Amino acid sequence: MTQEEAQQKYMELQMIEQHLKELQEQLESLQQQEKSLAEVKHALSEYALVKENTPVFLSLAPGIYVKGKVEQTQEFIVNVGSDVMIKKDAAGIEELIGNQQRQMQEAKEKIHEMLEFLFMQATRYQSDLKELIEDV
Repeated sequence: MTQEEAQQKYMELQMIEQHLKELQEQLESLQQQEKSLAEVKHALSEYALVKENTPVFLSLAPGIYVKGKVEQTQEFIVNVGSDVMIKKDAAGIEELIGNQQRQMQEAKEKIHEMLEFLFMQATRYQSDLKELIEDV
C-alpha cells in the first residue's frame, strides 16, 4: 500500500467515524421519541380513568396553568402535522401511536444494520492501516 493509498484510507476511516457518530445520535433521538410516545400512551390510559366535570389544571406553558373542567372523555383533538387538527377517539390515538412506534422500530433496525456495516468497514480500514505502520 502506498502512502497515498494510506492517506486515502485514513480519510475514509475518519468519514466512517463521523457517519457512525451521526447514526448514533439519530438512534438516541429515536429512543427519546419512543420514550415520549410511551409517556403519551401512559397519559392516555390515565385519562381513561377521569370522569366528566373533573376539575383539572391545563398547561399553557412550562410552569403556567389555568383551571378547567373535563367536558368529555371520549374524543381528542390531534395535531397530525402542518397545524392540521383532527378528532380521534382513544382507540384511534392508540393506533396512531402504534404506527409511529412501528416506524421508529423499522428506522432503528436500519440504523443498527448501517452501524454494523460501518463498524466492519472501520475495523477493516484500521487493520489495513496497522499493517502499513508495521511494514514501515
